[in-house]
Amino acid sequence: EDRRLKLTAGTEEFDDLWSEIQELRFRRAPFNVVVQALPFLEGIVDTYVKYPETDDLDTMSISFAQDNGTDIWRSEHLQFDVDTWSYRDFDHGVTLPLLMKNGHEIGQKMAHELWEQAAE
Repeated sequence: EDRRLKLTAGTEEFDDLWSEIQELRFRRAPFNVVVQALPFLEGIVDTYVKYPETDDLDTMSISFAQDNGTDIWRSEHLQFDVDTWSYRDFDHGVTLPLLMKNGHEIGQKMAHELWEQAAE
């Protein structure tokens, strides 16, 4: 089942989520620079099967878009997939992994909170 939750900047819900995201501490994977330079490697370095544990949510995608009143939009994409984090680098056209201590637990907690919010 998919659920979507749309939040707008300046609302309490958005501000709460944005604050929570700003508190996350990521490290970039050391090979990200190579994948940015050689995007065809993206599928090779990120290929493995992920098995959810009981009650895990499979995927959480958080997209941000900023309309600055012109034809050029700024957008970012943060994704959590079972137990790993990644972000979309639109400038280079690749999805790059992020490393985080306790990433599985943090991601599952955030995903479950947003899942419940999206049901309201």
